[in-house]
Amino acid sequence: MKRPETQSIKSEPPYKLHATSKADAEYFFGQVARRTFRCRKLGIPISNYRREHKEIVSRLNQDGYVILKNYFPKDLINHLRNQVENIVQTRVGLSPIRAHSQETSEELKEGTYHYFPNQFSQDDSGSLEALVSSVGVKEPLVSLKDISTVVFDQGILGMATAFYGAVPLVTFLKVRHAFGNTLAPADTQLFHVDGGSFKIFKVLLYLHDVHVGGGPFCYVRGSHQKKWNGWEQKARYRDSEIEDVYGNEAIIRCHAQAGDVIVADTTGIHRGEKPVNANRSILIVNYCIHPEYGFEHPHILIKKQDRDALSPFGQLAAEHLVEVG
Repeated sequence: MKRPETQSIKSEPPYKLHATSKADAEYFFGQVARRTFRCRKLGIPISNYRREHKEIVSRLNQDGYVILKNYFPKDLINHLRNQVENIVQTRVGLSPIRAHSQETSEELKEGTYHYFPNQFSQDDSGSLEALVSSVGVKEPLVSLKDISTVVFDQGILGMATAFYGAVPLVTFLKVRHAFGNTLAPADTQLFHVDGGSFKIFKVLLYLHDVHVGGGPFCYVRGSHQKKWNGWEQKARYRDSEIEDVYGNEAIIRCHAQAGDVIVADTTGIHRGEKPVNANRSILIVNYCIHPEYGFEHPHILIKKQDRDALSPFGQLAAEHLVEVG
């Protein structure tokens, strides 16, 4: 099989790896105060959410992650999974496809990535599963029916509100399908820290049952509170480097069922483990108190009718999104 041609693209460097300075903290808490004031004006009952989700927030603050079992109904998860698998199979509606198998470790350190040309996603020239670690769905809120049910779920927004003390924004959204192949781990399959805010409330929803070898989300327990001096000098870390600092027992592999929700403060060290014996689809949403800084994320699009259907609570969380007809 002839290897498709690729294009080499060097990304812009981030402004900073992680929000740790005094100025970052001051900006964060200033934004919390601003959002809290808006919530009061709109009559959003913040104190109710704090009481309702007190235990979850306590566990999240202590360990950095929480697993919520059987959170979403199976029929909704099956519906979303079938849509994602159809997009992957037809290659219609995929984001630009990274050529992970052609990227060297040196290029990755420099932030140089390889992408397949557009026509690769429109024909059958080569197996995606043999050439890439994962692919993403383009504009999930527009492409996937009923996904807003998950992104703007009242309980999820309530937990995020209790975590921050104010209603946050939806600042990042992706749906990824990872292949269980023999390619080396790439990108967020390596240990890293999200650097878009002083605190980050991330939600991960498995669309498949994820067992051993199936690519579970991994979190280093307590790493949101304690890191070693100089940790910010690298963007990605090997397993052995993390084990040397925290010990293997601190690395939690979140095996779970389709419909389970994982919530994490991803200012802690984490990764999505490389699946080796099964494919895995996952939905990931960041809820932040302000638009994330660091790496430049594209605007998240939402259909006008979906936005209009949101509650005032959801409308407030959707303020950072860009509306399309």
